[in-house]
Amino acid sequence: MNYAQINSIYVSEKDGSDSHLGIHFVNDRVMNGPVKTISRALTIVSEMRRSDYRQPVSIVLMDEEYDFSKPLDLSYPGGDPENLPTVVRDVTFTPFGTGRVLFSGGRRIEGWEEDTFNGIPCLSVTLEDVKNGSWFFSDLYVGGSPAKKTRTPAEGFFYPEAVENPSSGTHVPSRWFIAEKGDIPEHAHNVEDAIINFCHYWVDEHSRIASYDPSTRRVTFDGRTRMTISEKRGTSATMAYYIENLAEAFSNPGEWYLDRTDGKLYYAPKPGETTENLVVYAPVTDRLVNITGLPEQGKSMQGIRFRNIDFAYTKGDFRVMSTRKLEDGTEVPEAVIADGQCAPQLHGVVNLYYAKNCAFEDCGFFGIGAHAVRFHEGCSDGLVTGCRVFNSAGGGVSIGGGDYFNEEISQTHHITVSDCIFENLGLRYFSASGVLIMHGYNNTVEHNTIRSLYYSGVCVGWRWSYAATVCHDNIIRKNHIYDLGRGVLSDMGGVYTLGAQPGTRVEGNLIHDVKSRDYGGWGLYTDEGSAYINMENNICYNCSSNCYHQHYGYMNTLRNNVFVSAGEQVLRITRREAQESLVLSGNIFVTNGDIPMYGNVSSAALASCRNLFWSTDGKARMMSFEGQDLTLSDLQNSLGMETGSVEADPCFTNSAAHDFTFGADSPAAALGIHPIDCSDIGPRGRLKGC
Repeated sequence: MNYAQINSIYVSEKDGSDSHLGIHFVNDRVMNGPVKTISRALTIVSEMRRSDYRQPVSIVLMDEEYDFSKPLDLSYPGGDPENLPTVVRDVTFTPFGTGRVLFSGGRRIEGWEEDTFNGIPCLSVTLEDVKNGSWFFSDLYVGGSPAKKTRTPAEGFFYPEAVENPSSGTHVPSRWFIAEKGDIPEHAHNVEDAIINFCHYWVDEHSRIASYDPSTRRVTFDGRTRMTISEKRGTSATMAYYIENLAEAFSNPGEWYLDRTDGKLYYAPKPGETTENLVVYAPVTDRLVNITGLPEQGKSMQGIRFRNIDFAYTKGDFRVMSTRKLEDGTEVPEAVIADGQCAPQLHGVVNLYYAKNCAFEDCGFFGIGAHAVRFHEGCSDGLVTGCRVFNSAGGGVSIGGGDYFNEEISQTHHITVSDCIFENLGLRYFSASGVLIMHGYNNTVEHNTIRSLYYSGVCVGWRWSYAATVCHDNIIRKNHIYDLGRGVLSDMGGVYTLGAQPGTRVEGNLIHDVKSRDYGGWGLYTDEGSAYINMENNICYNCSSNCYHQHYGYMNTLRNNVFVSAGEQVLRITRREAQESLVLSGNIFVTNGDIPMYGNVSSAALASCRNLFWSTDGKARMMSFEGQDLTLSDLQNSLGMETGSVEADPCFTNSAAHDFTFGADSPAAALGIHPIDCSDIGPRGRLKGC
């Protein structure tokens, strides 16, 4: 084979053969046609690199779908380089022609028959692999979307009669609770397949029923809770739970149940769904692609790209493992039934370790059981652009490398996420976010739409204090972030930051409709130790708590932002410290007469000038101090705050339609405040306007 002439290798499982050369999309007498498998195509690329042919190569996928029972492994070979294949690099996976290709982690389920289960007309199929115990799945995808598990109760929640460790602390785990009488059927079928779900604080907890004693009504989790649970209602620790996957609850169109005893899968079809048109996938793997370098030799995987590829139908089963110390001091493994905020330990459908210059362009991720893409340790110069992630059990893109105290090679940086749509995320792991940046620097998240999820839109930073961190110079810009929280979790923000981050900028974002469960539905949220962050030209409105909230921080700057319509104060600081927490200038604050502008601020914590304040219903209440409402003049004359600030109608163009621009005759313009242009917010390119 003349490697110098190769820039494309064609793959077709339907029409190809691994005895072919793969250099043409049609076979001829000299066997130039497509190879059969992706692994054979990668072997050809490896042979090219070993022969020192370095030109970029496309692996052209000719079939519409490729099914994976295990992840595609793109790893830097370890050991003696003389006796191993050369590393595969500078390869683009792309469809043949103008179509798209599906990478599926599921098996299509066919052979449906009409049946009845739990007295409900339905469709069913017997799966021998389930019956013999070699296959089990807890997700099902119908028509590209996750099908619904049964829910008990059908609406609302159950509350425990008692819990193992009632406590006023936040992190006191329990391993069991006592159910109220009648909440769990006494003789439930396969009760150990049922899943207990509940949300509290800022996490969601999920556990299979390890055991249930009908005589005592004691339900034992298959691990320990992450946070304190309480039988008391109306607190952040309240265990308001529901049960999924009880056979006795099977009743509604779109629901499914897998009976492991007889290996039978039941599905209640929606109107119009029949045995002939039903498209159902059950997952067999939780990952589709792993790209892994060789850190011990300082070598990275490089130049792996995916273009116009859809990734779908992966498992959502995920456990966080910890240890438990017994009375004799022995430590034993123990599962935790919740991940932390933002689901930081959850893997990706695609995972990268020690990888450079890898990209995902115009790809789709749907019906997946984890984050879409995760950049782990040692990644740099990565790109996710023009992608759409939807119907995800987890989040969108997770970025997190080595911490400040780890070796430099482990740090992750210069990752760009742009022009994407992230929607309907966190369907199983509610605390997942659109984009998560943990330990990382010089990353950019721009021109994305992030909507319809249960926690924060973009999270940046991973240090709960002023301690040293690798985070700096991250840019969150021109994103449209909305419909967050949905009343499910607490303590979230459209953009959430954590720890000191010199050079980090949050600019030009449109954030609205953030609704928390108990507390903390915030637009912009600088959490513990956030410092040296600039937030400018953002618009935040319709937040159930504050448009801007700072837990505690230092020298953060708010400039030329518009904050409208908060459920509590428009801006609040939780912990005031003996240092300058916030610098505010040229912002617009709009509320009604009942909602104060500020909460828990002071002249020591807040350096503020040239702001515009307006109440649509009476004179603006700036803040309360010792039971007294203070006006703007009180702050200016008595406390020396708000130099040059005014109370006046900003004269927005059309605030009812959420158009917060204004003309040159606005009092805001006289303060040097300029209108914020929203015309270029969100994706550009093919997803613009979607």
